Order: sequence, then structure tokens, then C-alpha cells
Amino acid sequence: MSKVRVSIVMSVYNSAKFLKKSILSVLNQTYKEFELIIINDGSTDSSVDIIKQFKDERIKLYENSQNKGLIYSLNKGISLSTGTYIARFDADDICSPDRILEQVNYLENNRDISIVGSNATLFLDTLPFIRKKVKVLKTSEEIKSELLFRNKLLFHPSIMLRKSIFQESTDYRYNPDHQMCEDFGLWQLLSTKYAMNVIQKPLLKYRISKTSITSNSRKKDALFTVSMKKVYSQGLKLFGIDHDQRELEIHTELSMVSRGTDAYFSLEQKSEWLNKIIKHNESIGVYESQSLKNICSEMFYLNCLRWGSYSEYRSSSFFQIVPKSWSDFSVNKFKLIIIRKINQLFR
Repeated sequence: MSKVRVSIVMSVYNSAKFLKKSILSVLNQTYKEFELIIINDGSTDSSVDIIKQFKDERIKLYENSQNKGLIYSLNKGISLSTGTYIARFDADDICSPDRILEQVNYLENNRDISIVGSNATLFLDTLPFIRKKVKVLKTSEEIKSELLFRNKLLFHPSIMLRKSIFQESTDYRYNPDHQMCEDFGLWQLLSTKYAMNVIQKPLLKYRISKTSITSNSRKKDALFTVSMKKVYSQGLKLFGIDHDQRELEIHTELSMVSRGTDAYFSLEQKSEWLNKIIKHNESIGVYESQSLKNICSEMFYLNCLRWGSYSEYRSSSFFQIVPKSWSDFSVNKFKLIIIRKINQLFR
């Protein structure tokens, strides 16, 4: 086998139901120079038997002595990788045949970009014919700015990045404190130094299963919020903005607007905090000015949708940045109510 140029890292835990199709989608790539590093994270189903059915020397199976979790397994896979590039993939998703080729060519031809994802096609586990194409039409600077608030633009299993990033610092790893949002924490950390972008092609079929929807148990919701707060704390420190615990709480609430069930801070307090972020950036220039203003405006708009009214948004300074009509606000307010009602059915 020629020199390995891509290491595809996959963690497997009781994934027998979908694993065969996922592995086949990797082995059938048009780009052949890769190793598929599979970390079996203490599976108790037939996952290992399925993996061993494949007689392909590119598959490298490693076993954890017990279930150690996704973060441990991904960091282990990174340490075992030998490729120039590292690609992430999950055991229940499907790669398009040209995924690796497209991403390798992109990174080879765009030396200023170190991390690249792709658009994706979302499909329901139980109803695979119901699909939704998700396009990310954002620049590298816009992605960087959004990572101060959310990780909406980068599908974790679509990512490919340069191995040299991990060789530069041992800090560049998935953080055990960022359970359930480990990718968000890592991309946020890396975005301060490395540019990232998204290929405008759906190179990934991303499975949405009932278990992923129903994972919103109170216990997991609480853990997720704690982890997200740690990511936000990291981001604000990297940004270099002075903030106290109250402002961290404000930042967390306004950023997690789609998941919050209660509002503890007013729209006025959130507006003050967002304007403080914009003013701080004007003095130090961490983020491209208009990109940061746009995402701040978007976050205030979403909080008005969730907790306030159009008049509150219309009278704010953020309306001047990205003005949206009353009809747009009303339609989205109605959609938000319907979505929340549907989500409650899965709890």
C-alpha cells in the first residue's frame, strides 16, 4: 500500500445496526490512500464481529478495555493516526463516494485553510426517504465569529483537518470537560489560529435517530448546559473580553436560546452584553467586524423570537445591522412554537 495520506477516525460503541453501511461507504471511496482507524469503545453488541468481517488492510481496529467515551476514543484515534490529513466520521452516517477526494483536493489547493467540512443531507433513521439538504453559505471569517456563540455550521463527521495541527500543541485535543459538545470546543479553540471553511457539496449523509432526539432527558440536558458553559467560558477568554459570572450566564442563555426553557435575563441585559462584545472587538480586532456584528444581530433576533416581540427587535440597534420584516418575524415565531411543541412530544 502506498503512503497513507488520510487517517479516517471512527469511534464505535454498540453501532451494529448501521455499522456495515457506514464502513462500506468509506471503503468504496474513489480516493484510496487512507487508513480507517476504528476505536471499539467497549461495545457489547456485534459491532466487533461486523468490523472483522471486512478483510481490508486499510482497516485498523483498536479496542478500549472498557467504555471510555467518545472524547477519549477520538483522542486515541488521533494519536494513532499516520496520515497527512485526519478525517472524522461516525459509525451511523454515510460518506458520499467522493468525500475524501474532494476534501484532500480542497486542502491541497487552499493552503490557507486548515479545517474543512462539507454540506450534508440529513435523513431520518426510521424514514430514510425524508431528507433535508443543509447548506452552509458562510465565509471562513463568518464561521469563526459564529463559534463564539454556536456550532451550527460544522457537521462533526464531515470534518477533515491537517494532522500538523495536533503535532503543534498537545492542547489541541478534544477536551474531556466538553462532554456532548467536544467538537464545538475544539473548533472554537482552533479558530483563533487556523482558518476553516465548508465545501459547498453534500459529502455526508447525516443520520438523525430517535435516540438522538430523545437524548434531551433532564440529566443530559443539565450535563450539556454545564459543558456548553465551559466552552463559552473558553471562547470569551480566548476573545480576551473581561466578564464576570453573571455575564457568562447571560452569554450562555442568549447563545442556547433554542434549548432554553426559562429566561433569567432580560432582552435589555442581552443587548448590553452583545454591544459590549462588538465594542471590545473594535478595539482588538479578533473577529472581522461585520461578521461579528451580523452574528450578534442574529442572536438578538432569535432571543426576541423566543422571549420577546418584534417591536423590541425593531427598536434595537441590531435591527440596523440586519433588518428583518414583521412578516419574517411572525412566520419564524409561528415555526418556533410548532417546533417546540413537536420536541415536547419526544421528551
